[in-house]
Amino acid sequence: MQKIKEICFTLFLLALSFFISAGFVSAAALGPQAANCSWGDYSDPNKIYLTSNGGTHNETQISSALSSLASSGKTSVYLKAGLYLVDGQINMPSGAVLEGDNDAIIKLVDHAGWLHIDNDSLISSNGIVSNIEIKCFSIDGNYNFNDASGGGNYSSNSCWSGINWASSASAYASCEALSAGDRKHGLAYYTLIFFSGGSNFSVHDMSMKDGANDGFKIFNARDIQFYNNFINAMGHEGIYASASHNIDVYGNNIIIRASDGVRGDDCYDYFIHDNEFQSVRVGGVIKDSSAGIQVAPNHSTYPIRNVQIYRNVFHDIWNGGIWLSDAIPKYGSDYPVFIHHNVFTGNGVSHNPAVGRVGGIIARSGAYSLVSNNVFDSNYGAGINANGPGITAINNIIVGSKDGKYAGAGDGAAIYGATDVTYNITYNNVGGNYSATSGNMITDPLFANQAGNDYHLLSMAGRWNPGTASWTSDSQNSPGIDKGLASSDYVHEPAPNGSRINIGRYGNTTQASLSGTTPPASWPPAPSNEPYDLGYSPSSGGGSTSPATPPSPVYSSSFVSTFPSVFSGSFSSPAFSLYSIGSLFGPAGSAPETATQRCTDVPGSAGFIPCGRSIDDPDTGDWDECDPCDLCAMILMGQLVTEFLLKLAAIAATLAITFSGLVYVFAAGRAEVVNKSKMMMKAALIGFVIIFISWVVVDSILATLGYIDPIEGVWYTIC
Repeated sequence: MQKIKEICFTLFLLALSFFISAGFVSAAALGPQAANCSWGDYSDPNKIYLTSNGGTHNETQISSALSSLASSGKTSVYLKAGLYLVDGQINMPSGAVLEGDNDAIIKLVDHAGWLHIDNDSLISSNGIVSNIEIKCFSIDGNYNFNDASGGGNYSSNSCWSGINWASSASAYASCEALSAGDRKHGLAYYTLIFFSGGSNFSVHDMSMKDGANDGFKIFNARDIQFYNNFINAMGHEGIYASASHNIDVYGNNIIIRASDGVRGDDCYDYFIHDNEFQSVRVGGVIKDSSAGIQVAPNHSTYPIRNVQIYRNVFHDIWNGGIWLSDAIPKYGSDYPVFIHHNVFTGNGVSHNPAVGRVGGIIARSGAYSLVSNNVFDSNYGAGINANGPGITAINNIIVGSKDGKYAGAGDGAAIYGATDVTYNITYNNVGGNYSATSGNMITDPLFANQAGNDYHLLSMAGRWNPGTASWTSDSQNSPGIDKGLASSDYVHEPAPNGSRINIGRYGNTTQASLSGTTPPASWPPAPSNEPYDLGYSPSSGGGSTSPATPPSPVYSSSFVSTFPSVFSGSFSSPAFSLYSIGSLFGPAGSAPETATQRCTDVPGSAGFIPCGRSIDDPDTGDWDECDPCDLCAMILMGQLVTEFLLKLAAIAATLAITFSGLVYVFAAGRAEVVNKSKMMMKAALIGFVIIFISWVVVDSILATLGYIDPIEGVWYTIC
């Protein structure tokens, strides 16, 4: 009996190690796309290759190389792998390309002490320039938003409030002294990239983090492409465009820290699509930020028109997915903003009453926009939360809205304050579903897998299954099939399509669920690039040509031909399906709480200790060994030690089972030995089943009770 107990204990450790290790599995986050870069290739005669000078003023050699491009007949300055510390601005001339290796990093020095001058930035120009391309390397703004940790460039309230910068010279001088600390974010300095005026700017395949202000700011410019970038924890916007037009923002993963992921003030022909937005987490907790996208009018001279927001995923954002922050009048009879084919889930987690309304979409009174064929799932405050007329909501699905975390956030209604609400499905919204009139329904939309963020509609005739990349049929039909606005365009839906648009995220796309109760004789082809792509392909940047003008607005208040085929032109954006949150980029991780400059190139030797070390181990991925030690780090150290011991136990258990099998094989018919071997095998199987059932029972009980870990995890993951 004692032997059986020992074997069961060994099998317990083996099974436990299996389940714990499974909890640590996560997809590697994708960064810039290698296909658009020439990492490690130093053979192009048209490029000037640079190596870090090892000092703090690399901006001098980079600017000098860029200024020599025209006279040398070369086109690009290429940064080889390394850390390029800068303490001044890098100047870009017209026609220049600045690129680099994936692990080439331009980083602002600690305590830069830059003057408070509008539009100070790490990369900019001395005047109006055009035909600029910046790609394929990293920028670290070295802004530390945890004041207590020291180092980097952190905020100081003494240089934030009560100062008239234009007239108070003494206060200005005082706050420029290093003894006063560094200036607070959002005051128009320490922007990573900024250009004013000009045309044809392309920023792509970049990793940009910890800026004190904006990641990429553009003013009074046109023909702008911003794509395939990873933007993590800016002090203001990820990309901020003002009084500009012909802007294409796509394929970006944007982690929001202080303000918005993307912002557009007084812009037109602005296309924001195929991006992922979420708020930054520190210690597993979602931190204060604004919205995924903000659209705002500031100048009547530049009326907003033809702003299209589509095929994005907005999840776990502090304020909301999209914020229409002020009244936006119609442009003639057209809606100035068109929001379609997006997914909003888990947004509006704010517990700060100063934020006000939260939800999937938040809008001021008079912010006219057309909101169509989106899915809103489990947002706080409301799915659509407006404080007055302006929004027209058609063909959307809104489910599971939750009560906001303070009185002014919203009571969890499906839709609040919209002007015209027709042909939507609302269900299980705690603050109320929308009236079942004007084509609206209150019913379960029957998603393929709501828990897995697969919002395709169930269909007996057939639905697209992204998990298997094939068509499949179901035992029932979603009530959203063929129930959209009757006059809407449905031409992109595969046959049989019922000659009417589906409600929800995939209505009038090549992934729309099929109509009817019987699968067709042959399945439709695999879905192609979804419609509503731009009628032009983004310029490669740095060239002599600018993209053509996008199509003029073709949608109007009468909702005639809302989804015209004119948007099905050629398109070079990466084609990815947003059926599963994080399917493209994987986990974003947390923004670093401390400056990384204190990490040296001397390897640490702290063993299992995951904090306070001299170098970050890139193989761990989910944490930074250079972070200071705290309670979470102590728990993580316990996890690492336990995981190591479990791996040893798994090896011992495998050897024990293998040994019992060998004993059985070589028993040579001896009944006593054979029986002992069988008992060992039986004990192993029973032990495995017991452990598995125990894990499932505990997990089910805690899930039923609604247990949520204090740091927003589950019971079997810590930190």
